Amino acid sequence: MKYTLSIILLTIHIILANPDFSINKIEPPNWWAGMKWNKIQLMIYGENLKNLTINAESPDISILEIVETPSHKYLFLEIQLSEDITPGKYVISINSGKDSKIIHYHLEQRDSLLFKHMGFDQSDIIYLITPDRFVNGDTTNDIIEGYDQRFGRQDRLARHGGDIEGIISKLEYLKDFGVTSIWINPLLENNMFISYYGYSTTDFYNIDPRFGSNDLYKKLVSEAHKMGIKIIMDHVSNHVGDNHPWIKCVPFDNWINGTKENHLNVTHHKTIIPDIHAPFEEKEKMLKGWFMDFMPDLNQANSYLSDYLIQNTIWWIEYSGIDGIREDTYPYVDQHFLSIWAKSIFSEYPNFKIIGEIWDGNSATLSYFQTKTPLRSDFDTFLPYVTDFRLMYALGDLLREKSDLNAIYHAIEQDFIYKNSNNLLTFIDNHDVLRAAYLSKGINNKLEIALGILFTTRGIPQIYYGTEIGIIGDEDHGDIREDFPGGFPGDKIDLFNQENHSYEKKKLYKWIKNLIRLRKNEPALQYGSLTHYPVENNIYVYKRIYKNDIIYIFVNGNDFDSEISIKKYHISGNIIDIINNKKINIIDDKYILAEKNILILKIKLN
Repeated sequence: MKYTLSIILLTIHIILANPDFSINKIEPPNWWAGMKWNKIQLMIYGENLKNLTINAESPDISILEIVETPSHKYLFLEIQLSEDITPGKYVISINSGKDSKIIHYHLEQRDSLLFKHMGFDQSDIIYLITPDRFVNGDTTNDIIEGYDQRFGRQDRLARHGGDIEGIISKLEYLKDFGVTSIWINPLLENNMFISYYGYSTTDFYNIDPRFGSNDLYKKLVSEAHKMGIKIIMDHVSNHVGDNHPWIKCVPFDNWINGTKENHLNVTHHKTIIPDIHAPFEEKEKMLKGWFMDFMPDLNQANSYLSDYLIQNTIWWIEYSGIDGIREDTYPYVDQHFLSIWAKSIFSEYPNFKIIGEIWDGNSATLSYFQTKTPLRSDFDTFLPYVTDFRLMYALGDLLREKSDLNAIYHAIEQDFIYKNSNNLLTFIDNHDVLRAAYLSKGINNKLEIALGILFTTRGIPQIYYGTEIGIIGDEDHGDIREDFPGGFPGDKIDLFNQENHSYEKKKLYKWIKNLIRLRKNEPALQYGSLTHYPVENNIYVYKRIYKNDIIYIFVNGNDFDSEISIKKYHISGNIIDIINNKKINIIDDKYILAEKNILILKIKLN
């Protein structure tokens, strides 16, 4: 069934006179009284927006600047809100001499900040969802007139119907599993030919109607918070989709880098950014090249676009109550802009957190983008967390058997490069790379070891939806983002229900749930210092210490049982296997560690 979408901006009312000039839309659609960001840039969309006189009828609003654009289809109006301004509807009059219009602009009352913008840290367990492939909770929005019609689960690049309502319906499942934070791939309008993916925004202020609505997104955040679950928004400042209205008529010639017909292509050489020997033109390709030919690169050096993006981010944080952001394609974006963007957010929301996606396996490159890094002196990024692709590649090599446990050791031994190695998002897979169970060729001890390391090492662990049931996927991106069985009408089996799990899936689900339980219950696994020992005979040993809590992790990467010496690691006291909750008895300083196994021991001092 098809439905026609009507997007109604509830907070803006425009009274029209005659057609001398027209106003179609204003962004942001509203603001809030009492915000630190009180110098607001209104982007007005319409026709013949030139030679206008604009006045605010309240002394609490000052008109600072009126900026026309070459096409006269946009107008930028900068207003200053007084510190004492109260919530309400404020009149702004626009006059051309023979035509006039009245804007009733709403300043909302800020909601209580209790249980909002909580941020996240090493105590969190992040669960990544590709919403179109998780759960279809509302089949009536699967196809909407005026939006890309490619729909059908037999087509891996089409929309499959997952939505916000579906995520809400599984919050109880996620809470029971132990998840504390949900990172959701982009939900903003993405009216493009591969629209399910979400990374080609065509409207920055509206949720894609095939996922739901702004109100429903706000409900998701609220319902998640009631269960103690945080929401992380996937945010894109680097580019838009070429169906965005801006691309049909750019506000300014330098609003985007290049044109559809003539633009640089991005090189993906992230190391170019910190490379002091890199030629200027190579840096230009990274920062100004188009990610794809249908993804125009935004020029954040344009001050009006910069303010637009900052305001839009603050608007979503305030409107929805989200707790954090994962910033997509971080090294591709103007770095000075990102610094100002992050600083502006933290000024308004001190507890908020941001993760920058830096897809590079070099620890030095990752560290370069982290706040207060020792590797740069030009300016602070204010970016607290970065993605640990170095460890991801090591875990992937372990699963593929391209490397032994030395890959893990050598990844973590580079932590001296970071200002804070705890502020890393650790993961085995995500929506862009091969699934963990694909790399391990199914559910097996290799997969259990990799997951065991993930949940016991430093950083914030993130798992991809379906990992808990061993979704394998394939090498195609559409198959990596496979549907969760049981989330869609007509599914033959519901794997959200553990009673339907096979023996292998039940074992894996229980293993991950136990690891999550340990992580949440043991401060040493969250905040503890990490000491690790060089790998010997493919056995990796490390410990986490927090105050009086000591936890040792022994990993045997061999296909045979291996003998380990307890005395070597200065272990004394009662030794508890905290996965199986049983005491370990050591005979003659020797312990036999089973093949392809991970042992997690808590030391209780005598």
